Amino acid sequence: MQSHCKKLARYNLWAYEQVFASLDQLSDEQYHSHCQVMFRSIHGVMGHLYEAEQVWISRFTTGVTSPLLDHWKVPYAKPEDESHVFEKYSREEIKQLLRSSAQSLIDYVNGLTEEQLNGTYTFTRYDQTMTLPLCDSLLHLVNHGTHHRGQITALLSQKGLNPPVVDYFIYTMPQWHPKNK
Repeated sequence: MQSHCKKLARYNLWAYEQVFASLDQLSDEQYHSHCQVMFRSIHGVMGHLYEAEQVWISRFTTGVTSPLLDHWKVPYAKPEDESHVFEKYSREEIKQLLRSSAQSLIDYVNGLTEEQLNGTYTFTRYDQTMTLPLCDSLLHLVNHGTHHRGQITALLSQKGLNPPVVDYFIYTMPQWHPKNK
């Protein structure tokens, strides 16, 4: 289990790097434009990914839900919205924040024992104490990133770009990585 969780954490960073390379092809207008998605723009989705990772990593490491969760009560973007709460970071800053966050997850998982991974952890969310299986929560965090990276790949396709290949299976087969062909 421990080696699989470590691999998933490394996959999370690898998948972000694939997305970053594709997003670099977008103009600022394309990157920041309203795309009729929950978090308004590709940039908003990236901000949501970062803040969600921070919330979960804070739960894992401190037992306290990050204050970033407080503004998640804001409704999803409406067609007339010109900005969204998750768009507060600069384009370059969000890449660095996500890299750092993904590396923090790798470092955290690398420090866990098999017993810890198979155990539970406890955290507080809105004054409610919750105890969850750690391994399942780590899987959820990586899966959440996969879900939203999938949204981004669809948006890139809509903008006429080839989306990045971010499949976990491809990650596990380096000889199949597009850059190795």
